[in-house]
Amino acid sequence: MRILHSSDWHLGKTLDGYSRIEEQEKFLEFFVEKSREIQPDIIIIAGDIFDTSNPSAIAEKMFYDVLTNISSNTSSLIVIIPGNHDSPKRLASAKLLARTHGIIIYENNDDKIDIGMYKNTEVLSCNDGVIKVKVNGKIANIMALPYISEARLNENVQDLFDSEEENARSFQTKFEALVAKKEKFFNTDEYNIIIAHLFTTRARLSEDEIGYSIGGAYAVDASAFPKSADYIALGHIHKKQCISGVDKRAYYCGSPIHYNKTEVKTAKKVILQVDIQEDKSIDLTEINVPIYKKIEIWNAESIEDAIKMSEEKSDESSFVYINIKTDRIISNEEIRQIKSNKKDIIEIRPIMSIENIISTSENMLEKSEMEKFTEFYKEKNGAEPTKNIIDRYMDIISYEDEEIT
Repeated sequence: MRILHSSDWHLGKTLDGYSRIEEQEKFLEFFVEKSREIQPDIIIIAGDIFDTSNPSAIAEKMFYDVLTNISSNTSSLIVIIPGNHDSPKRLASAKLLARTHGIIIYENNDDKIDIGMYKNTEVLSCNDGVIKVKVNGKIANIMALPYISEARLNENVQDLFDSEEENARSFQTKFEALVAKKEKFFNTDEYNIIIAHLFTTRARLSEDEIGYSIGGAYAVDASAFPKSADYIALGHIHKKQCISGVDKRAYYCGSPIHYNKTEVKTAKKVILQVDIQEDKSIDLTEINVPIYKKIEIWNAESIEDAIKMSEEKSDESSFVYINIKTDRIISNEEIRQIKSNKKDIIEIRPIMSIENIISTSENMLEKSEMEKFTEFYKEKNGAEPTKNIIDRYMDIISYEDEEIT
């Protein structure tokens, strides 16, 4: 059985107010093309389709267009679960229409999915949200675990514990109980797949950071996943990785686009050709998603160096954060010059030593009000203030001082 696993599209997400729509559209075109080439049996989208529970009309159109295109170009079953950024009800509102395109959209883990044909796929049964499907002549059991709150989890497992004391157990224990209840509908003679949007305690958030504590009580250890699962498709973490402790069967595919500057060192991937063989071994092939617009961090040795860099790289398509070593405050005119040379500069950050900061502060304290105003006016307007303007300003602050006393 061949699976294509993707997640964390975050359609509609911006970078500090800068639109990413053009990049997201290019990724979706890439995704459709790879789906057509690979022709997987099942396409999994493991949550965080949108960046907000109330996505824009543009973001929703992008999503529905890509589903229509995939359906038109493949015979795949498409299974979608909501993530913590999605509105489950809003996402699932289109599930009746989606059925004709071979798409199953979950709202909750215990959804009652209708039995019958979903384009080329037949849903044979649904027990406690676990569906048995026949796709391209192969039988698979799919356990879907959308992002789940503690309150929702308590509702799902309240009948599994004998007392209030037992019901007060950890999130991990309750999650294990929920999975164990659903695992009963797996069959070792068929393909068994879990789709989940959650944080696992062994997940690596970046190249250097392992998140043992991030996620708090809502993080689960990979030991919660049963050995009967042949493949576990995870969403929530933006770095592609295999989760240890489950025999290389649990994967985060990562987000397809660098969504902030902490991700720039991470290669973005779509996991393609997750081929589960008849003996349940896995052959996994990865394909890098192209970077459609880079996020760069420039480190300039001086203000002049930053201006020169902005001139030399003015034609590059990239979002830029600039760190500038300086012994003085960067003027508004210099900031304007840098930004006029290079579009899409997100942040200009001066890097000053403590000594320089103290020196600059002391220097400003030593100056008279007239000197401070003259410097400010010159920086703001590019010219010296006239005597009349200076006199008028001094009259105003003198009047304010008199009012205060």
